[in-house]
Amino acid sequence: MTSSDIASLLDISQTAVNKMISKADDFPSPVVQRPNFRAWRRRDVEEWLRRRRPGAID
Repeated sequence: MTSSDIASLLDISQTAVNKMISKADDFPSPVVQRPNFRAWRRRDVEEWLRRRRPGAID
């Protein structure tokens, strides 16, 4: 999932997602990382959100 996907999931802006990711030292590592593109496993992101932002999903 991309930062755009995460933004849609949480109903927040991509800017807010990027800030959240940059501030969280325990955010999952991307499985794909290119100069202008990052992608994460949905399962990893959802598990992180359940721990760090209870109620944000589900």
